[in-house]
Amino acid sequence: MHLHIISAGESIHGTFPTALKNLERITHVAVVVEKDIYSEKIDDSLYLKKTKPKIQESISKVKVQCKTIAVTFSEVKIEDTSLISVRNAILELITHYNPENLRLSFNLSGGTKQLSLSLFVMAIWLDGEVYLTPEEESIKHFSIPKMYLRDIRKNPNYVQALVILGDYMGLKMNTNNKNKWMPGKAFAKEMISTYTTIRFKDDKKQERTPHRGTITKILSPLIEWELVEERQRPNNKREKEYRLTQDGIFALSILCSEGRSLPITNVDN
Repeated sequence: MHLHIISAGESIHGTFPTALKNLERITHVAVVVEKDIYSEKIDDSLYLKKTKPKIQESISKVKVQCKTIAVTFSEVKIEDTSLISVRNAILELITHYNPENLRLSFNLSGGTKQLSLSLFVMAIWLDGEVYLTPEEESIKHFSIPKMYLRDIRKNPNYVQALVILGDYMGLKMNTNNKNKWMPGKAFAKEMISTYTTIRFKDDKKQERTPHRGTITKILSPLIEWELVEERQRPNNKREKEYRLTQDGIFALSILCSEGRSLPITNVDN
């Protein structure tokens, strides 16, 4: 089940087909809109008087588009665009779905900045995907980190693993090896030679002598956080190989800028 949440705007009917085309099957759509959009106020500016009917019309067109392709449509009306109002509305919305099977995506191109920011915060809390459709034919994905940098800093071996892979990919020399995969054996050799003694979570004692299981403990969270990518070696199915993802390169760049946080301080991306 894929719930696609849209911040209401006057052009969402034009960009919604792009989301349908580029995102894996959307089954449900919810448009988040302020209640004020459906009411006229004496103190409304000329801009609001012109824009409100356009937003209403755009929402209606999205509803028709959904009906045409058998996608469930709902409209979520909020009192205001504050984080609390948006939070309450989104949490109420998702109670109608099974969280175990629910994929959440957010299109934040429409509406006010405050509405988009409030929905962005909810995407972070709910592990949702964030997209922008600046034009009718284009869509951009904004990756949300699955961890905090402090989670990486807790174990210097996590940082060292990023450094090793970054060096192998040529980031230090600014070469064109960004897609280069490092063989598992080569990574393990480098990791063992620079290993910092530490007690891993759920371990009763520190591991002073690293082994294959230790390497797995170092790599597993980095893969789970989508900082490191893993695959079978093309010519050796018994061995795996690794490289940094774009998020991994991004995280390493930030850690490099801190200098002292790195086990190897002369790494420069």
